[in-house]
Amino acid sequence: MGGLPRPSPKLNIGAETLRKWVTQAQADAGERTGPPSEELEEIKRLKRENRDLRETNDILKAAASF
Repeated sequence: MGGLPRPSPKLNIGAETLRKWVTQAQADAGERTGPPSEELEEIKRLKRENRDLRETNDILKAAASF
């Protein structure tokens, strides 16, 4: 990479981690396509809620069969 220093070793993180952080920061700033962090958190929350509701539904179905 020419004469530019690599910041990832100084930060004690991997180059791929740093690349992902930069890409996500660019998406959050609207400089790059992709979902912003808020949307990713909402998707994560909804998936967790969906999983919990499915588990509850399975428990209720099992209880109803007795």
